[in-house]
Amino acid sequence: ITGNGALFGQSGPSDSFLLDVEGCGHWAVAPVGGPLWMQVKGATTVDVAGHAPRASLYAWGSSSIHHTGEVGVLAAEVHGSSTIRVHLVDGQVDSIVDGTGDVLYGRPSTGTYCTFC
Repeated sequence: ITGNGALFGQSGPSDSFLLDVEGCGHWAVAPVGGPLWMQVKGATTVDVAGHAPRASLYAWGSSSIHHTGEVGVLAAEVHGSSTIRVHLVDGQVDSIVDGTGDVLYGRPSTGTYCTFC
């Protein structure tokens, strides 16, 4: 899914998911069985449920991505005051923060959120 402007939507469960939007809006994304790739710019909020084996998440401006489930491998990049929050990450994490934003994620061993842990 790609687009610009005020965009709102939701998805059902899928084998893979790509979201590339710029502007404002809200998205609700169901569990993804394969790769999850998101790039949001502006003031977009995204809520993701379930498990994803691999997630590549990029947020610019004042956007937020909140994954309430578990991710196997996470690549996360934040620019501006955006936030990416993932409930649990089992494997490798590569993250970049450029600005005042945050990349927050939990680890199964501690169950707590951390930045760059």
